Amino acid sequence: MVSSLVSSITARRIRRWAELADDSRSRNWAELTHDVTASILSRLGTVDILTKAQMVCVTWHNICKDPAMWRTIYMRNFFNYQTYLRYDIKKMCRHAVDRSSGNVVDIIVDDFCTDELLKYITDMYFNFL
Repeated sequence: MVSSLVSSITARRIRRWAELADDSRSRNWAELTHDVTASILSRLGTVDILTKAQMVCVTWHNICKDPAMWRTIYMRNFFNYQTYLRYDIKKMCRHAVDRSSGNVVDIIVDDFCTDELLKYITDMYFNFL
């Protein structure tokens, strides 16, 4: 009796998982609204947006260029030596600040920040006021 109950529950779970898998395969992620896609992309880090996400497709590229995406710029605790060698982190930070069009409300830069970079950030901010 117990084994048949367990088998029944297991069979139902397997069917449910199969249904969920079929549903996810039939979804067209390109049909997401601009706001939903922007919300998803905004959860990525600055470096990931600049080096990966914006290269996925034209829609994502356009969303990544939207100044609203750059209200917060976090470039903290991602830093490692390989990233430093591969990318010009200061240039990426300036690029993110440029894309914000003065809309930055929160910015964190660690490990690589210089007086010159801070001056650039403040100058860009005050240019848009």
